[in-house]
Amino acid sequence: MLGWEDWCILVFTTLLVGVGKIGFSGLSLVTISVFAAYFGKSSVGVLLPLLVIADFTVYPVMRKYGTWQQVWPLMPPTLIGIGCGIVLLRFMPEVWAKPVIGSLIVLMLGVILWKRLCPMSRLDQSYKFGVISAFGGGVSTTLANAAGPVMNIYLLTRGFHKMELVGIAGRFFLLTNLIKLPLLGGISLITADSLLINLKLAPIVVLGVFLGKWLLKRVPQKVFSYLIIVFAIIAAVNLLCF
Repeated sequence: MLGWEDWCILVFTTLLVGVGKIGFSGLSLVTISVFAAYFGKSSVGVLLPLLVIADFTVYPVMRKYGTWQQVWPLMPPTLIGIGCGIVLLRFMPEVWAKPVIGSLIVLMLGVILWKRLCPMSRLDQSYKFGVISAFGGGVSTTLANAAGPVMNIYLLTRGFHKMELVGIAGRFFLLTNLIKLPLLGGISLITADSLLINLKLAPIVVLGVFLGKWLLKRVPQKVFSYLIIVFAIIAAVNLLCF
């Protein structure tokens, strides 16, 4: 039974879900950690419908930025990653999830460092890098709803402006999270009780999206790019060390 103190914590961290969906994806790692503390392995299913609500709010708000044509090539490896993630979610020890996702984020950060040290390198523009990023996003979004830092770093390496980056990411996660809904429901991670919690927290998610958009318009592009890297580093440290 959740007390009022617990609901205050859940409301605050749910607000971060909405803010995180507008480009500040590292904030969502706070929510993932808190929900995991309250709901354990079932937190993946508790959090997913809230993410879908946020995705449906982000899409019309950011619709004029980015296109679906930039998302479709990412879907085949993402779907394979989701399939692998479902298998891992059912059979992998829970303690493995954090190190796996943390390692993916470190890999993406390594690509950014490589690009800074070797500006002539085209590694981040290669087809293979896109496939690996999308596959990693599929695995991490299924295991812990934690693909935000992975995909945002991938899009950052492609040189997208902050508004376009959020528009593409919004489309990507709207599609992938809708695909995941029946899959997680099929392994009983989404239940009537978890949906009741979602219903109570839904307005907070929407509020967070609009707060995030307000912040996005006021954060310079260079600062936004560094924030993505900083949030990703924090996320990786949190996943690998705690």
